[in-house]
Amino acid sequence: MPMADAEEARKLFQEAGLTFPSIPEELVPRLKEQDKWLFSTREISISPYSLEHYVGEMNVADYVILSHPGHCVNSWAIQYYLVYKALRMFLHLGWGGLTWMPGRARPRSTTALRWQTR
Repeated sequence: MPMADAEEARKLFQEAGLTFPSIPEELVPRLKEQDKWLFSTREISISPYSLEHYVGEMNVADYVILSHPGHCVNSWAIQYYLVYKALRMFLHLGWGGLTWMPGRARPRSTTALRWQTR
């Protein structure tokens, strides 16, 4: 599997016009596609849409989650969660839905994802 799932995630982001976020090298081989638009280095039992759950976790091993979950007609988002050493970063960016306008959302989401690669 070495890079196949990471490359699939990169391809999805590029096709959507989004910047692919940075992933620490040691986590890349552990990145697994768990569902459509759901890639993670850890087991997922609660949807990444539940931001509060992930922010509130304590004493967890390093991980990355990339996903695009949602519910209803307008509650869709891109998640990039990275817990790595002392860093805990949780990006939850509106992306998709029935009345979604990609031209408006893409610049904000791409800017946030590009920012984190610095």
